[in-house]
Amino acid sequence: MESSEDNIIDSNKDYYAAVNKAHPGPVIGMLLAFIVLFTLIGTAIIFAGGLAFGYDRGEITGIASGLAIDPARGFLKYMVSVNQLFTFLIPGLIVSWIAYKKKWKEYLFVNNFPNLKYILLGILITLSSYPLVQFSYWINQQIPLPDVFMQMEDTTAEMLKSMLAFDSPFELILNILIVAVLPALGEEIVFRGLLQKNLEWLFKNGHLAVWVSAIIFSAIHMQFEGFLPRVILGALLGYLFYYSKNLWIPIIAHFFNNALTLMVQSFYADFEQTSETAPPWWATFLFTALMIYLFTLLVKNKEPEDSIPIA
Repeated sequence: MESSEDNIIDSNKDYYAAVNKAHPGPVIGMLLAFIVLFTLIGTAIIFAGGLAFGYDRGEITGIASGLAIDPARGFLKYMVSVNQLFTFLIPGLIVSWIAYKKKWKEYLFVNNFPNLKYILLGILITLSSYPLVQFSYWINQQIPLPDVFMQMEDTTAEMLKSMLAFDSPFELILNILIVAVLPALGEEIVFRGLLQKNLEWLFKNGHLAVWVSAIIFSAIHMQFEGFLPRVILGALLGYLFYYSKNLWIPIIAHFFNNALTLMVQSFYADFEQTSETAPPWWATFLFTALMIYLFTLLVKNKEPEDSIPIA
């Protein structure tokens, strides 16, 4: 019988029993603690940067809380970058190193880069999910929200629109880095590579882990007008990870989704990411069926050499 040192795990059921030597409870608790700690550190750095930009402490607080202060575009980019780095990417990497030591890349499923067919499948699955995401947004619109939530949504949208404006190709590339690259890396490490993986081991149920992680993923963004569509996108990314056993696939899909939205919004000023009308039912049905079929291809075409060796 092969030892766990040489064995290649192909099934979801066996992987977590073999790989997760660090108990999931302490890992999840440590992840939460480091996110809180580094969010506070990031907030201090944002305040320091705001002072350097010439704002006083009251104005910085107003900008961070969404009050009617018109901040410089450069400061908004700085603020969002620091927030992404210190809320997700840095805590995720530190917890991975502490929990899994030198094998952290294997435990996060980032030690093997997927081949092109899996990358394309991940992108096609993401594209085929858009009618379902749009339908979930329409459902979300039917849920009455408190005025304070609606005001938060409007403020966030205005700040994002201001931040994404650009005057040069360099600034557009910087926007892609801030809006697509950093969230794809940091949020996937935290929500799929650490949270979902450990919740599956805790629950002994991969599907439950996918949806709980997706709900937390959506809730932490504090944008309730798009809560349901973000849950759907989070679950989509979760299932890409669950079935592929390669974190690069949801990372690339996450990057593609954010970058595509950014490019469309940047070059089409009148474009609205979401609509208050539901897409045709037949389009939602057909594209959802296509998405499910593409997932079956992802599972069916997965070869043993594409799995992650247990180290």
